[in-house]
Amino acid sequence: MSTHFTQWPKAELHVHLDGSLRPETVWELAKDTNFYLPFDTFQELESHLRVPRRCTLPEYLEAFQYTVGVMQTPEALQRTACEFVEDVAADGVTYVEVRFAPSLHREKGLALEQVVEHILFGLDQGSQKTSVTAKLICCAMRQESPELAETVAHVAVEYKSAGVVALDLAGPEDGFPAEPHRKAFDYALDHDLNLTIHAGEACCADNVERAIALGAQRIGHGTFICKDDSVSQLVVEKNIPLEVCPTSNVQISGFIDTHAQHPIHAYLDAGMNVTLNTDNRLMSNVTLSDEYEHLSLTIDESTLQQVVKNGFQAAFAPDAEKQEWLENLPF
Repeated sequence: MSTHFTQWPKAELHVHLDGSLRPETVWELAKDTNFYLPFDTFQELESHLRVPRRCTLPEYLEAFQYTVGVMQTPEALQRTACEFVEDVAADGVTYVEVRFAPSLHREKGLALEQVVEHILFGLDQGSQKTSVTAKLICCAMRQESPELAETVAHVAVEYKSAGVVALDLAGPEDGFPAEPHRKAFDYALDHDLNLTIHAGEACCADNVERAIALGAQRIGHGTFICKDDSVSQLVVEKNIPLEVCPTSNVQISGFIDTHAQHPIHAYLDAGMNVTLNTDNRLMSNVTLSDEYEHLSLTIDESTLQQVVKNGFQAAFAPDAEKQEWLENLPF
């Protein structure tokens, strides 16, 4: 990791909690909660949690069965959230919006509200130990029912004053369109909760256009935008912030072989509102400073600094707070 970029104050807007656990924590929680791991050693587990350099999105998501599996108790939810904030603080992140799907953490009988409360408690613990401002994005899942998505939206709105800043739609895009979840999106927006949608990650530039039509204020990934000029133009015209995650995109996109080939370069050249993110610190074995380090090999430092500013400006936070963060940047 570059010490240079670690020292930069940074905002991260697209990072999954269940994709950012410490491997040691997964191992320990599995023992504490009697969650079965099909591995004889910690090294075997860690190797399985670090996803191969190239894979499909479903293959990438397989490792989450182990992280989500151990995140089913109040203690585990609080611990993982707190440790997450400590870990991003060590990387120089000063503002973070971490996302997770509450519906995936009910196997031991917790209600959606309880799941969100425990995560918020852990984030607050982490914030008290560090200087990081940590907020929460609640994800509905594409493959789940529209009714459940709407319930998640209601819970997210309920905890808006406690630190939930947005609703997201995550999960596999192919075969699971966003449109059936319109009621969930409308409910969030009607109650002044922000909306971001995973779109154009592993397929389909037109999914980005649909997400914007459904009210998305930011786009998660948008990797396939480069495949459609009309979608590219739409993103530029509407100045929609893109939550770009280069390392995970190289792993799962199927058409990007290296960081240098990532369309983030074309997006920046076209004037798109690009923010830089990790997606999953564990599975992709990456920090936000690493992402800046990769990008620094092909992009000048002044552009990198603008990307940092974009992150703070695109945050789901009050304008006064954004202005203060920007004024305190060392560049």
